[in-house]
Amino acid sequence: MLTRLRLEFNLKQKRTALAALLERKSGYEERSRALRTALEEAQTTEDTELINTQLTELENEIGGTDFAAEEATLNGEINDIENELKELDEKETAAATPPAPAAVDSATTTTERKAGYSHMKRRGIFYSLPVEQRNAIIAKPEVRSFLDGIREAVQTRAVSGMQHNVPVDVLGLVKEQIGEYSKLLKHVNVVPVSGDAKVPIMGIAPEGIWTDATSKLNERSLAFYQIEVGNYKVSGYVAIYNSDIEDNDEATLSNVIEALGKGIGKAIDRAIIYGTGNNMPLGIVTRLAQAAKPASWSAKAPEWKDLHETHIIKKDLTSASGSKFFEGITSAAGVPSSEYSTDGMFWAMSHTTAMEIKGKAIAFNASAVLQSNVANEMPVIGGAIEELDFIPDGDIVFGYGSLYTMAERKSITLGSSEHVLYLDDQTVFAGKARYDGAPVIGEGFGVMNIHNKDVATTSTFAAVAAN
Repeated sequence: MLTRLRLEFNLKQKRTALAALLERKSGYEERSRALRTALEEAQTTEDTELINTQLTELENEIGGTDFAAEEATLNGEINDIENELKELDEKETAAATPPAPAAVDSATTTTERKAGYSHMKRRGIFYSLPVEQRNAIIAKPEVRSFLDGIREAVQTRAVSGMQHNVPVDVLGLVKEQIGEYSKLLKHVNVVPVSGDAKVPIMGIAPEGIWTDATSKLNERSLAFYQIEVGNYKVSGYVAIYNSDIEDNDEATLSNVIEALGKGIGKAIDRAIIYGTGNNMPLGIVTRLAQAAKPASWSAKAPEWKDLHETHIIKKDLTSASGSKFFEGITSAAGVPSSEYSTDGMFWAMSHTTAMEIKGKAIAFNASAVLQSNVANEMPVIGGAIEELDFIPDGDIVFGYGSLYTMAERKSITLGSSEHVLYLDDQTVFAGKARYDGAPVIGEGFGVMNIHNKDVATTSTFAAVAAN
């Protein structure tokens, strides 16, 4: 166990070092391109002298760093550690698995090849647990029954889909997997509920009053609100080779957890940003775009405010650089109200937009005002940057995540169907969970486009396309 812990620690360190190296390399390349462009556009002696000064600073920062050699070394070390972990997996599984029958034929060779293929896939949350804990989970009667039901559905070639209730021992891993794939759940206020529910929301706390120690206490009004949350289902599916299900309990359970978490986590993020509120949560951008109070707005909810002109922002920052660019971002950051929140901001955008911001930060860093290697935080202002591929380039959704309430229900089920991909010898698993939510304090959020274009206020959900 200690050997595995040491290997995983070293692997994490090497991956972090590689990410930092690639970030530095990308930053230096971006600055080099910017200097080349500036040199081509230089018209005066002062311009060329400034470029020469910046070039000297860049050369001093790079020094004798050989990025290609360091990258190759780190990749080699990472591969070595991953191979050691793979060998350790195989040894632990061999020790925990009863010996197979002695008969050897072509089927045995096929089984060994399938088992090797399963080992290669063991990098999920379930395999991060110690082997003793994994074996203990699989040995529990409810988990054993769960796995047997899945395997029976595959072996009997079930014509119709089947529902499998996820055991309690697996639910924690499933929720952790959902959180692994969802980049926004960690920023919002997640509230466990059951059935249709009314979630109490505390409003702004009134300011205290100073008096003499022997004076009477003053009464202050304290606002509490309620939002009604519905009972909506979100699902994501994945296809798993039947050989992985037939041969190995650990591989089956790991793949099932992956199936439950992956699609659901990504769908949750899209709903938090663009959810329509119709059979799904209400999204931040959808709420900001409302030009009239919806008929469904609860009388006990916080006061509805028209935010579509004040909190949806267009700025032409395409050609802005350095301090001018971040002045534009900072002014937009002042629009959301932080009065009800105790947490910091988050910033959601596409990978392209995140790289554009980092490029602006690198240019701003020429005078050492800002560190260019800040990986996942908004420069100058602060707050986590979350990259979401469904947000259009140039759009940035931002605000105080604690002002978004996400109701999470306990029931999570797994549906399976063998006939969907029968000819491919695969079984389709669909993980289903139930959530609802809304930005209860809409003024705590904002959305902007930095290319002076209209902000996208809708997004195409996978379920809509399927139906």
